[in-house]
Amino acid sequence: MRQALLRWLTNALGEDPASHVYAQITWPTEKPAAFVTIDDRAIQFNGVWPNPKELLHFKPWNRRSPPDASLGEEGLSALLLAYRKAEQLAQLGAASGDSIMRVRGIGVMATMRAAWPDIRFGDD
Repeated sequence: MRQALLRWLTNALGEDPASHVYAQITWPTEKPAAFVTIDDRAIQFNGVWPNPKELLHFKPWNRRSPPDASLGEEGLSALLLAYRKAEQLAQLGAASGDSIMRVRGIGVMATMRAAWPDIRFGDD
């Protein structure tokens, strides 16, 4: 990364100005702890190492089949009902002055729980 940045600076500014700018950059020596990380290719570590065979079959969200296809008619009805309730919660929250994003977030979590009963969020 350092070499790539130096090359980019040299191409953009010329050798002397690039060297001056590059010398002022401080580089982190460790990764800071995160409150939350959102990544489409990450797996939550829950204290148990995943099976390597499962890792070989990992698919990011945009490569998986939609959950609706495997829910069946009853599951799809539950998902649609949960979605309608989420929208009602969002409208009630907006009317009461709550943050619409917070209320919609709660509704989205409820919808996801209806579709995937075994899903867990950080506060579960």
